Amino acid sequence: MKNLVRMLLTLGMLLPLLACSTGDLVGGALTAVVPATSLPRNTPVPPTATPVPPTPVPVDVVITAVVNNAYAEHVVIQNQDTFVADLTGWTLAEKDGAVLPFAFPSGFTLAPGAEVRIYSGRDGRQNNPPESFDWTELNVWDNNGETATLFNSIGKPVSTLKYP
Repeated sequence: MKNLVRMLLTLGMLLPLLACSTGDLVGGALTAVVPATSLPRNTPVPPTATPVPPTPVPVDVVITAVVNNAYAEHVVIQNQDTFVADLTGWTLAEKDGAVLPFAFPSGFTLAPGAEVRIYSGRDGRQNNPPESFDWTELNVWDNNGETATLFNSIGKPVSTLKYP
């Protein structure tokens, strides 16, 4: 019997035999083979659905300040809600788009009442997550009336603040 199992394993024929009931064995001999069930040849297989990204939960996350100290700048963003805000896929941008937007890293969350600072400018380089992130060494916020905009993960603006 062991030799038969080894031979069937080698030939890839053990799975159909496993589909047989124990009543198919009489005196150690196989009396009937019932093939494993499968779909008929021409049965259409339904297409796999494309996953839809979840709709962002509305949260009260706002830009509270844009600070420009010559070559050291930062934007303060605060979660003013009562629950944790997932900022995965959120971006911070300036109105004229001269600098690529800052993108929050995957899995970044902001606790209720917590703040995060996004730094820019050559002297403002501070990257200390989760309290702060380094955006760019370019000066983003000049004194000509820039507007900071925070976008959620589907690109909808959720907060703006004009500087100065």
